[in-house]
Amino acid sequence: MPEHAERIASVSPDTAATAPTIYFEDLEVGRVHELGSFSLSEAEMIAFAERFDPAPFHVDPDLADESFFGGIVASGLHTLSAAYRLVWDGLTSDVALVAGRRVTFRMKAPVRPGEEITVRVAVTEVRDAKRPEHGIGVFAAEALHPSGVVAMEATFEALVLRRTPLEA
Repeated sequence: MPEHAERIASVSPDTAATAPTIYFEDLEVGRVHELGSFSLSEAEMIAFAERFDPAPFHVDPDLADESFFGGIVASGLHTLSAAYRLVWDGLTSDVALVAGRRVTFRMKAPVRPGEEITVRVAVTEVRDAKRPEHGIGVFAAEALHPSGVVAMEATFEALVLRRTPLEA
C-alpha cells in the first residue's frame, strides 16, 4: 500500500483498520450511489440552530409558526451536515480521500421535523490534479423529500489518491 494510503487509512479511529477501496481511477462519472435516509426531530433542529444558526424560524416554535415557513425548519447547514454524514458512511469513508477542496450547497425546499430525507450522490467529474499522485473527484448530492422534491443540492470536490501516480 502506498505511504499516502496508510496515512489516510489511519486518520480516523473508525476507519483505522480499513484501507480505502476506491481510488481516483475507480471513480466513474455518472455512477449514482443511493445512500439511505435521515430525519431530524424538532429538538435536534432547535439544538443545532441555537448553537450554529439561530434564526427565529430554526429556534423559536412560536416565531417559526408566524414566519414564511409556518413552523420550525432545519437550518440548511444542519441539512447539509446530516446529508454529508450519509455521504461519508456510504461512500467517502471508502475513498482514498486526501482532502476536501470545496463544498457548495443550495436549499430548494424546507426540511421539517420528522421528515424522512433520502440522500443520493453521483460522480459528476474526474480530472487531474497538480500532483501526479492525486486526482480531483467532483460529486453532486441531492437530499430528497419522500415526494421526490429536492430539499437540497450540494457539490463536493475532493482530492483523491491515485492507486498509480501519473508519470511525470
